[in-house]
Amino acid sequence: MRTNLPVTQIEHVMEDDQLIVSRTDLKGRITQINLDFIKISGFTEAELIGAPHNLVRHPDMPSAAFEDLWQTVKSGRPWTGMVKNRCKNGDYYWVEANVSPLREQGQIVGYISVRRKPTRGQIAEAESVYARLRAGKPIKPLHARLLSRINDLYITRALPGGLVLISLLFILALAMSLLSLQRTTDRTAHMTEKTLVLDQAFNDMYANGLQMVAAMRYVLLEPEVVQARENLESSDAEFRVALLKAQALSKDDSKALDALEAISQGFEQNRAIRDRILEALAAGDLVEAKRIYNVESNPAWGSYKILITDSARRVKGMFEEERKSMETAAHAARLQVLLFSALAVLCAAVLGTWLVRKIARPLKQTSSHLEALAEGNYSTSIVAPNRDELGNMLMSLKSVQARLDFDMQETKRIALENMTIRTGLDSVSLPVTLSNELNQLFYLNRAAEALWRDMTPEIQRRSPSFNLERMIGSALADYFEDQEVAAAYREKLTSTRDFDMQFCGRSLRLTASPVSDDMGIYRGRVTQWEDRTAEVTAEREIAGLVEGAAVGDFASRLDLSGKEGFFRQLSEGLNRLLDIMSAGLSDVAGVLDAIARGDLTRG
Repeated sequence: MRTNLPVTQIEHVMEDDQLIVSRTDLKGRITQINLDFIKISGFTEAELIGAPHNLVRHPDMPSAAFEDLWQTVKSGRPWTGMVKNRCKNGDYYWVEANVSPLREQGQIVGYISVRRKPTRGQIAEAESVYARLRAGKPIKPLHARLLSRINDLYITRALPGGLVLISLLFILALAMSLLSLQRTTDRTAHMTEKTLVLDQAFNDMYANGLQMVAAMRYVLLEPEVVQARENLESSDAEFRVALLKAQALSKDDSKALDALEAISQGFEQNRAIRDRILEALAAGDLVEAKRIYNVESNPAWGSYKILITDSARRVKGMFEEERKSMETAAHAARLQVLLFSALAVLCAAVLGTWLVRKIARPLKQTSSHLEALAEGNYSTSIVAPNRDELGNMLMSLKSVQARLDFDMQETKRIALENMTIRTGLDSVSLPVTLSNELNQLFYLNRAAEALWRDMTPEIQRRSPSFNLERMIGSALADYFEDQEVAAAYREKLTSTRDFDMQFCGRSLRLTASPVSDDMGIYRGRVTQWEDRTAEVTAEREIAGLVEGAAVGDFASRLDLSGKEGFFRQLSEGLNRLLDIMSAGLSDVAGVLDAIARGDLTRG
């Protein structure tokens, strides 16, 4: 990076109405400047034109700032920032610089820079930022950089991405709801197909156990009743079916299997006791049968009856636990669905608010800036809050603003030059007129106005409607008497030409030159008017005087009326010369006449 030394601590503060304007080529060489640039920098125009723009770079400016500047403008975006510049003598001045690419026919051909006076607050902030950059620290903290990255997301990406996120959250909520429903269905099926069936199996075992006890008692009371024995056999078979069902449903529950094994053993033991009772009855020993029933059968039934009731209570407890677990899971699922739904709604609200602010603010700023441009105010600060589509729009608007500002300053400069030229032309004594490419008159200097004012009475004798005040916009050829000159003034002029013509009793010489712009396009003509009436009159009088003298007429003299300056002096001199010559010739004639008369005394 170029280092310009020496430097001082003297600051030059820009005036409120001061505006520094410059233009550079693609390599940063200065091609155009304004007077304010020359005044504040201290360099001459010759020193600035053709020099690299970093000629005014101050050593306090960090290289990162200019790297960002060049990276931005080379990408086609305008750049705005605070810049500390160095004067030629080492002093410094701060500017708010707006640098924009200069495009012609869609191609970047250079860069324009418009600099204004910054506020003291802007300068203080810039000094703080540049101090961090010189120290190698980032301008913004991490969270601010992350937030900036988010805000820089393009709307065409952020909007679909946000909608996808919201949709995913709703889909997740729906999936959670369906999953919860499936789990509830599975648990309900488990409770229906296993737990309730298992509970019913234990109930059946208990009921059939009681039925077998009642049937056995009836058999003991009425040994001959066949129905009681059939009831005993059917209860025994149903008990066995319920036991097998319970064992099949409890194959994954070791504790239940142990209890069922004990019940099975008790059942088989009691069944063997019943067989002994029936054998005793068959032998006619009722007393022995009752003893076996009371002493062995009842205690055996009581032992595995407890296991049946305990197992049944355990199954009921499991059923209650499953029911509560299902209710808890369903409640949790509802909460999850509500949570994800609320999260989706919250995301939608946040996304909507963010997008509204992301879109509405730049649009409002754009509208405000366009109104300012429409009012001719090019000094408003256009800042793009984000680097998205609307940020690019604001940057494009900033480029337009910079170009309009640059063109306006250029127009003012040209207008000032034109005013200076016009003032200069108005001050010269030679009449000058300007016509455009349509051969329409648009300017007369004061001398030309005076010339045409003097010719007005004569012109009005031929054209009564002629008015000097209405000449602007008309064609000069319409007033000319010489048709050859008039025809030339109705055509495009390609080179400088001189025309001599008689007009309103005057002898005029017109020197017309074509006027072209920087692109070589014909824009009109400039005409210098020379009133040669006095000169031509003098030429004719002198020619007549010489012709008269040649034939011996020395009595004629040049009329001095109407002659001024050189022609009056010339006429007076010729008249004196003729007086001297006439007097000399008269003396010579007198002497010769005396000699002819024989008088030789005259000398």
